[in-house]
Amino acid sequence: MGKVKRPFVIVVLAVAMSILNSMVGFAASSSPSPTVVKVVPPANPLTPWYPRAYAPGIVIDMSGVTFQLRISSNPNPNGPCRYTGADRLPINRYPVSNPRYGGTIDPTFQGGRVVGNISLTAERFFWGYCNSTAVAMQNAASTRQKIEAIRVDRGWDGFRIGGSNCTKTPGLCHNLIRGVWATNVRDDCVENDQLGGLTIQDSLFDGCFAGVSSDPANCKKCPASHQNTDTIELDGVLLRLQGFPHTYREAFTMHHVGPFKIHGRLGPQLVVNDSIVAFEYYDNTRYDRWSMGWKKIKSCRNNQLLWLPDAPFPPHRNFPMPPSCFTIKTGAAARAIWTTARATWIARHPEVARVTGDPPANQ
Repeated sequence: MGKVKRPFVIVVLAVAMSILNSMVGFAASSSPSPTVVKVVPPANPLTPWYPRAYAPGIVIDMSGVTFQLRISSNPNPNGPCRYTGADRLPINRYPVSNPRYGGTIDPTFQGGRVVGNISLTAERFFWGYCNSTAVAMQNAASTRQKIEAIRVDRGWDGFRIGGSNCTKTPGLCHNLIRGVWATNVRDDCVENDQLGGLTIQDSLFDGCFAGVSSDPANCKKCPASHQNTDTIELDGVLLRLQGFPHTYREAFTMHHVGPFKIHGRLGPQLVVNDSIVAFEYYDNTRYDRWSMGWKKIKSCRNNQLLWLPDAPFPPHRNFPMPPSCFTIKTGAAARAIWTTARATWIARHPEVARVTGDPPANQ
């Protein structure tokens, strides 16, 4: 594969200088270290973007930039994603990333939007598994990576954060996701499978197959447990689970998982405050996921669990009930709470980019 060209960047210096002197090539050795790198839109939106080895802690300003996420090479959006025909499409499965090696230590990715075209109607297993995420922050040397005010629509995973050193050393990492907005995510809103500490603040996840994942799955050489050293904290998070066509245990259904996919022995504990979890489907084959998620909560306050359909709330004998810090609402009352909370969040965040169908920033 040929070498991928990075979009041109303008480096803005933090020191007080004239406008002419503030716009310089980052490679100039005599210049002070910049605090902000401004990303200019790529000529081809399918070009993957990743930073060079900038100074640790730098802010990568992507405001005004649109990156295109394309997971499937199939011109038929509902066909198998691993398509090899002569008319196959170019793909861009990792449009924005801080790579494992050669990237920047502890940057902040800020602003911009990642727009995908993943099918919302294809059955999950027929469509296939083409691993992808809209934003990946997985630099191996980082311990404090940040994602702020990024808009994501129609991706596989929304945000993937945490490097391999987080897995190897319990208690080493604490990353941050703040003020992001994601919709139509066909897998995890946030994947934190490297098990490091993570705070998710003031964010809107409006339609995800699963909420927050911190599970290395069936690891052959499993890492040390992060249960007593790391915490995932949700503070002011709005999370709505969305059903997608799915065959699970030989049954076809509209299906989603739960708010948390946390490994029971290895995964961090949870702190959940001032947050809302809304859901529209429940299948008791996912009982263990819901149950383990609730068990992982070590501290919580002032949360709501919203059952959005008019159908009765899942029977208690089949549904693991949340801690007492969650108030349960159902039906029309639940939908009204979600609608108001969502609209309020959007109105408070005019700085977050919009995609087609979103309310304008001035509403």
